[in-house]
Amino acid sequence: MSPTLTSTMIRFLFLLTVAAATAQAQTTGQTTTPLKCENGGISDGVRCTCPEFTDGTRCQNIRDRIPIGKYYTATVGVTLTMNYTYHSDLADVSSEKYKEFIVEYNNMMRSLLEGFDGSHKIQNIINKTPLEIETQVFLDIAYNESSSVQEQYREILDNVEKELRTKCPPEPLCNSIVKIKPNILLSEEVIY
Repeated sequence: MSPTLTSTMIRFLFLLTVAAATAQAQTTGQTTTPLKCENGGISDGVRCTCPEFTDGTRCQNIRDRIPIGKYYTATVGVTLTMNYTYHSDLADVSSEKYKEFIVEYNNMMRSLLEGFDGSHKIQNIINKTPLEIETQVFLDIAYNESSSVQEQYREILDNVEKELRTKCPPEPLCNSIVKIKPNILLSEEVIY
């Protein structure tokens, strides 16, 4: 073998040894400090796979804007005064009086929320005289790239309040709206 070829082989073997030692040192270091992901991100040990609404090396940043075509659920608390005489059977969810009231109430809420995508659920009866019902309204809202989620929520909250104030008094069961309570804690779950 020529001296040049021998010298080149020795350098190559030396570089391989250094590379192997470096790789082993890096692997050992990685196993002692696992990468922790935030906001529901999943770690593979080296990097985080982040949910759609986050970014950053550890999914630490929540995006203010979400791609068009996705939906989220926003909630609004609504307290209504009812044209309904309280009866003790309303405290018993298995009673016929309660079941009749729920059918009537749900029909009224569907009428009041017509034009909005979503649902509602009675939280509790606050007062008995006059009868006041607290309800959570769940609205499916499409993400809009031109405004922030908070701006969209404020707009939908204003629209719901205006619609309920307009429709409630003419509705036979609904006497008035006591309050509309914003709930800024939006669901992060994308519906579809």
